[in-house]
Amino acid sequence: MNIKEYMRWNKRFSLVYAFGVWSMIGTYALYHYKKKREKAAKIQEKGVEEELQEDILPLESKAEERKPGFHAGHSIAYKDNFVPYSTRIYNFVNPLFRSSPDTTSTRTSEDK
Repeated sequence: MNIKEYMRWNKRFSLVYAFGVWSMIGTYALYHYKKKREKAAKIQEKGVEEELQEDILPLESKAEERKPGFHAGHSIAYKDNFVPYSTRIYNFVNPLFRSSPDTTSTRTSEDK
């Protein structure tokens, strides 16, 4: 491939990228525009009395509402005689990289 072909491919990819980015921005803007229109329509349908009643609600009830979105939690369960994988790998690889064997770490068949 010569330089002109690279330049053509660069233009093609930049056009595809630009189209994708502007599509995402347009979709985001359209979503928020529709959301605001729906909110305005609901306010007009309710009337002033109902809207005032919503504002008078105690703060505690609003604070108890769960916020939308993803929530994650962690739980760790420890088992008896479980050796973590990182320790297993370390114990497996460690003898391979030692320069001299340790006399205290070698076991005979009688010790087992």
